[in-house]
Amino acid sequence: MQRLSESLESWRDVFIIHHFYDVDRDGTRHTCTGCYAHEHAPRHLMRHLPGFMPFYQIQESNIHGRGLFATKNIRPGELIFAERPLMVLPGDEDLPEGFACYRDDTIEQMCTELIRQFTPEEMESYASLGNVRDHGVSPQLGKFLTNSVSISFRDIRGTATTRYNALFPTLCYTNHSCGPNSGWLFDYKTFAIFLRAGRAIAKGEEITVNYTNDSASRNERIGSLRANYDFTCYCKHCTCADVSSCDKSRQELSQWLDTTSINEWIMSDPILTAQKVLNIFKLITLEGLEYAFAEKPFLAFTVLFGSLGLEEEMIHWGKYVVAMACVSQDFCETMLHWMSDPPITFPYWNRSPFSGDTAVIQAVFEKIQAYYDDKRKADYHDVPKKTVLLRKMMMRLCSV
Repeated sequence: MQRLSESLESWRDVFIIHHFYDVDRDGTRHTCTGCYAHEHAPRHLMRHLPGFMPFYQIQESNIHGRGLFATKNIRPGELIFAERPLMVLPGDEDLPEGFACYRDDTIEQMCTELIRQFTPEEMESYASLGNVRDHGVSPQLGKFLTNSVSISFRDIRGTATTRYNALFPTLCYTNHSCGPNSGWLFDYKTFAIFLRAGRAIAKGEEITVNYTNDSASRNERIGSLRANYDFTCYCKHCTCADVSSCDKSRQELSQWLDTTSINEWIMSDPILTAQKVLNIFKLITLEGLEYAFAEKPFLAFTVLFGSLGLEEEMIHWGKYVVAMACVSQDFCETMLHWMSDPPITFPYWNRSPFSGDTAVIQAVFEKIQAYYDDKRKADYHDVPKKTVLLRKMMMRLCSV
């Protein structure tokens, strides 16, 4: 069996430190991330993150410790912040073959080496983080494991996807809710995480994310949170009176997302499709899972109206898919292409067997209008054009 020192020397040949940079307009370069990654990962990125005003402040939370709170009313889909990770380490299962017996020691070594390169401000911020992973690892690594999230990306050759754990300096202050009002997406091209509102967030409201599986049952969520974060969730979705009904709603949402398809939206009776999508919207709102699930119903309406040959309505709903931004950059680019000139660029244009049936189309409109009149909500009817324009601009700036 290899000695640990020999193993670490071999490990240094497999994992190297990459520094990811921001570059000012005058050419000044700032190191902002220390990352241990496979040698074929990109060495640096020279892409700006989109500019934005901070919509949050960190203060004491009734949920746990400190949290992020909105300093203005935030619209659904609006960018709350974007940031690159402070440090990145490989996931345990992605260590090279033969390193299993040294796994904890190897990760400890990586963590220690990156922390040693922190600025005094970064060191002070890191020291203030909570730690519930204090069994069998150092306090430094425990803080990282407690506050990091899982990301993955392909190597520069595009041949393999590897999972990493990343610590984001602001994201780590977001507390958990099983019905969160925001969600994050990691974008490889900018090597950054983007936190966006899943629904309207009022000024002074705490900004929350989900630490667990969105479709898991209450008992599964409670068990996962206790095992991984050492706390019990008391949000309204965990303390509801009818637990079985809540679990059933999440199961139905998950099943619909896994089984529904574009072909179904095009070929089925549009009235029945619209009714099913509206029922899904009701469940999403009830469970507070707008960020995780709303994108696909929006996409369903986009495809439905495009297949009926209704350009204005297709673009109307397509904007929501783009503005919600809970899908990948590549898919957003596809959506923008579809909306650029639907009769030409949308591959399913006018393909519905009900296209041209004015009675059916009118019935679809009436169902959708009746639902929103009943709910008396404007959350998804007031997505500003500015949000979509900023999204287009960001993709142009971040394109590689």
